[in-house]
Amino acid sequence: MLTTDKIAEYAKTPDTFISLVEESYFEKVHELAISIRENPLKKIVLLAGPSASGKTTTSHILRKDLERRNIKATVLSLDNFYGGNHKMPTLPNGTPDFESVYSLDLDEIHRSLNEIILNNKTYIPVFDFINHVRAKEKELIDIGDNGVLIVEGLHALNPVITDSLPKENLFKIYISVSNSIYNKTGEKVLNSRDMRLIRRLSRDAVYRNSDSFNTLHLWTGVVLGEEKYLYKFKPTADVRLGTLHAYEPCIFKDIILKLLENINETYENYESAVKIKNALKLFPSISPDKVPKSSLIREFL
Repeated sequence: MLTTDKIAEYAKTPDTFISLVEESYFEKVHELAISIRENPLKKIVLLAGPSASGKTTTSHILRKDLERRNIKATVLSLDNFYGGNHKMPTLPNGTPDFESVYSLDLDEIHRSLNEIILNNKTYIPVFDFINHVRAKEKELIDIGDNGVLIVEGLHALNPVITDSLPKENLFKIYISVSNSIYNKTGEKVLNSRDMRLIRRLSRDAVYRNSDSFNTLHLWTGVVLGEEKYLYKFKPTADVRLGTLHAYEPCIFKDIILKLLENINETYENYESAVKIKNALKLFPSISPDKVPKSSLIREFL
């Protein structure tokens, strides 16, 4: 059981603490790469997980590990399949439902992934997130004769996508922050959803120009989308991968306390934010500068 006391003790030697955690995570991904290498029919790796689980960075860590074993690997985000001429689903208030699997161009997904399996290459659409439209040009993906395409996204395990593909060619991974952290009396102080919200608050502030008010507002829809479109497909995964890095509460402590210092009852998910603030005060601080550039945690800093 991971406790605040254990983390505080490990944090007394932060460089060693971080190094051990990083080595452990990379070893887990290395084991996935071995499993894929030993199954040459697995041309498509489907990697799904909830928001802020570390899908993007884990996909690229896996890609690099495979390439070190002379297996050409390419990462494809399902976000590229937004846009097009298909009808975007809407929420009851009339706004676009970007969390829905039907917000993706499923016809293009089916075409692209089946072409990869049959021909080892395909052209995929590219979504322009600055202008919120699909780009005119398509991108060529060519995995070669022994390659692998890593497809990452919230909906990567959804049967609406996977049922159109030959099962023998798929390797399915579910990742999430699957551990909780407890205090010395055994009370849970941070669960996996809390940790993901911490990551999301930090990432949105740094990379998406989103303040804590907006992130906490969006979080309700994010969680509902995960419950509706992701969790029930977790049992279909071949492998589950936990992405909690035990040192991360110490890294995020000062960042999040600063972001949440002025929250009040008008904020959506206010109770969750207060819980996070109180919990992070239990941890010592570690400078984010100590986090390696190769770390999954860098995705959120």
